[in-house]
Amino acid sequence: FFSSRRRHTRYIGDWSSDVCSSDLRTVRTASGAEYEYGELLLATGGTPRSLDGLEEGDRVVLFRTVADYRRLRALAEATPAPRIAVVGSGFIGTEIAAALSRTDAAVVLVHPGSIVGDHVFPEEIAREVEAELTGHGVEVRGGAEIGRAHV
Repeated sequence: FFSSRRRHTRYIGDWSSDVCSSDLRTVRTASGAEYEYGELLLATGGTPRSLDGLEEGDRVVLFRTVADYRRLRALAEATPAPRIAVVGSGFIGTEIAAALSRTDAAVVLVHPGSIVGDHVFPEEIAREVEAELTGHGVEVRGGAEIGRAHV
């Protein structure tokens, strides 16, 4: 995500097996590796929702993995003047919109709420996230529900 503060972020593609000590700020992965942290985000994953009549395919990505992002990024880079719609403004949707805004793609984020992420973020953070996204060129369309789509 966008930040004016530079912080070191590390992605570890291993299952977390235990937060060893919140006092010592260490976590152990399933492979046995231990990592120290200042702040910890455990992303537990989930199942992407699909839309009726809009199945995953060449131009539709149900996003959950790094491979999904690479596929989406390659699609954006291979398409002249790409316009990409991101449906949903939860953690994943906002991250995808933010990442894609750094490409040549025109990005529109469609969501049913009044503010981006209002169902997962406190209002102050939701407003900041929306301002960051629009400041980076993402077109935000709130109050919208997708009934059907055509690709």
